[in-house]
Amino acid sequence: MSWLRGMAGALIASTIVWPVLADTVRLDYRLDLRPAPGSAHASITVVQGNGALRELSFTADDARFVDIKAKDGLTIDDGRVTWAVPKKGGTLSWSAPITNSRTDESLDARLGSRWGLFRGEDAFPSMASRALADTEASAVLHVDTPKDWSFLTALATDGDGYRVENTERRIDRPAGWMIAGDIGVRIDRIAGVRCVVAAPKGQRVRRQDTLAMLNWVMPDLVRLLPDYPSDVLLVSAEDPFWRGGLSGPASLYLHSDRPLISENGTSTLVHELFHVGLRRDGGDLDDWIVEGLAEFYSVQLLRRSGTTTASRYAKTMRSLKRYAEKAGPLRGPRSRGATTARAVLVFAALDKELQTGAGRSLDDVVRTLAMRDDAMSLDELSAIVSNLLGAPSDVLAAIQDES
Repeated sequence: MSWLRGMAGALIASTIVWPVLADTVRLDYRLDLRPAPGSAHASITVVQGNGALRELSFTADDARFVDIKAKDGLTIDDGRVTWAVPKKGGTLSWSAPITNSRTDESLDARLGSRWGLFRGEDAFPSMASRALADTEASAVLHVDTPKDWSFLTALATDGDGYRVENTERRIDRPAGWMIAGDIGVRIDRIAGVRCVVAAPKGQRVRRQDTLAMLNWVMPDLVRLLPDYPSDVLLVSAEDPFWRGGLSGPASLYLHSDRPLISENGTSTLVHELFHVGLRRDGGDLDDWIVEGLAEFYSVQLLRRSGTTTASRYAKTMRSLKRYAEKAGPLRGPRSRGATTARAVLVFAALDKELQTGAGRSLDDVVRTLAMRDDAMSLDELSAIVSNLLGAPSDVLAAIQDES
């Protein structure tokens, strides 16, 4: 892969280019879960021949990454870590207190004496780099666990490690949900996707129920998003973990008490599965687009698959309409609750506009949106819809006027 796609996808935030010949760099990430409950030891070892990778840097002022060490070239200034990588390579290491509170009462990462549940981002900081032009890079993650522990990640295996790469998105570190310890696992291949459901043993996690739900909705989801990941890891846990759902690259977390289908007819599970397949965010203004699409299709896919009836679908949309009355403007950095409900109604109206005006549907828009990996915007959405309609969308024009 080129350097822009190396370093687990792209450590390019401050890349400086020199006009010299390319070099090959190997990046070995290592995660050791053995030191003590609640904290892991992590490192990155650079193997290179002529100093193609010049520098790595990251911010460590939030106490998530401590005890940072390197034999040569390390400076830490006002929370900014800068490592001048030796010409022949070297190792940068740190400790990561994995266990993290999302709120005063719940966690979104944990590493204990019997099991751990966290994201790769909890152990590896987002790094910027300086490198020679056209440098080729490969990256592998190695994991050390206590005796008798199992370990699962969405990353593909590579010999004794896991390949750190993603051709769809630029990811600068091992990312996505990971689970380790005394865990129970259920696996099925559904609609061509290897679905792995894992949770700590002894907890009330509905692994088989989850696979049954996937068996109903995954075929329609893959038809909607044909470039869906070939492997998906679903992890779950009880309190004190956060009572919600969170997606990551080819992976997602869902609290064990979250219903597979909520009383209002939506599904957090299907919502997060949509995020896994779309792999885009909404930037600073248009989170309503990605959250609204995920919620719209959480309802649509239940209906299409026959998991819920047409009458139940209609009741769900009426419920969302009532909830949406509490919403303010759609555009903004975070879309939650009533705002997302209002976004669902916008996409329902847009779907109808596309069907009546062009014989197309919102599915066509989503497939086009899924072809890119940068932040989504209202301008991009409007351009795609206008191209399908042959004219500007009345539905989206109202949103533009509002902002």
